[in-house]
This record gives sequence, structure tokens and C-alpha cells, in this order.
Amino acid sequence: IKIKIELLKILEIGEVAMLFRNQFKLYMEWFDSRVTFYNLHGNQGLNTLVEEEKQIIWTPSLIFDNTDQKVRTRTDAESLISVKREGNFSRNTIDTVDNVYMYHGLENPLEMSRVYHTGWICDYQMNWYPFDTQVCSMVISVTEDLNDFITIEGNGHENLGPVELTQYFIRNTEMNINLIGNG
Repeated sequence: IKIKIELLKILEIGEVAMLFRNQFKLYMEWFDSRVTFYNLHGNQGLNTLVEEEKQIIWTPSLIFDNTDQKVRTRTDAESLISVKREGNFSRNTIDTVDNVYMYHGLENPLEMSRVYHTGWICDYQMNWYPFDTQVCSMVISVTEDLNDFITIEGNGHENLGPVELTQYFIRNTEMNINLIGNG
């Protein structure tokens, strides 16, 4: 699974509570060889799945590890799932009434995006406060049952929010992929 994160807004930095709350958009992209798509458009926005379709396909479940409740990604009404047309089509057989262009799921990835509001548990080192630099991670992992089947691959990140906050400023953001065990 390729993931991309857009950091939209930092909502709170709590030094005493050791937390960091933010609003971010998570993009997940994956292939599913069990699915065949019909009549895909070149414009990905026209290949958006409707609610019923979102509920019958497989979607990855990731865990926001350093959260209070080990929050998971969700596939709900706020999730947007579309298909990127990247592969070639094949035509249906002559005995089928409809004229259909079929695209195999192994060549045309699904992309799901959703905005999350999440509080992350941090380990701030306040020894040099107020002349310190703090690091807080957003740890995202694969659920244990899928650990043998999927791996996370970084597809970029962006900080779209302000870098100067009331009390702090954002010096740097980066995405690191650390593989633990099989996943």
C-alpha cells in the first residue's frame, strides 16, 4: 500500500499532556487483482465509487499506533475511493449484449482518501524548554492479520498548514518508513 499524508492543520500541541492533535488527509493506493472495472474514464474523478461499491470491495485497515485508542482507518461516507486508469482494457466477448471495456484490478490501482482529526501521544523532552526542539511522530502500521500480505510504502507528504503557530513554529516535517517484522 502506498500512503501519502497531507498535514492540513496542527490543532494543539500539549506539552504537559504529551500530545499533538492535528487534521490530516491520508491517501492510500493499492491494487486488487480480484476486481475488474468497467468503462474507466481517463479522468480519475469520474471513476469514483458510490457508497454501495465502497462497502463491497476490500480496503486496507491501518492503525494509528501512537494514539490513545489505537484508532484505525475507516471506510465510510467521508472516504473517497476512486480508480486510476493506468492499464489497458480488454473488450467483452461477442456473446455479451453490452459493449464494455474491462480493466483488470492488477493494473489499475484504487485510491482512497479521507480527512482525520487525531491526537497523537508524544514523548516530549522538556529539559531545555523554552529553547528546545521537539519531535512527535505519527506512527501508522498494518493490522496484525494483514502483516504477512501487505507492506506500507511512502508516496510523499506535504505540510499544507501554517509553519508559524501562536506559541511554536514548525521547523521540519518528514516521512520515514520503518518496517517492523514482516510488514
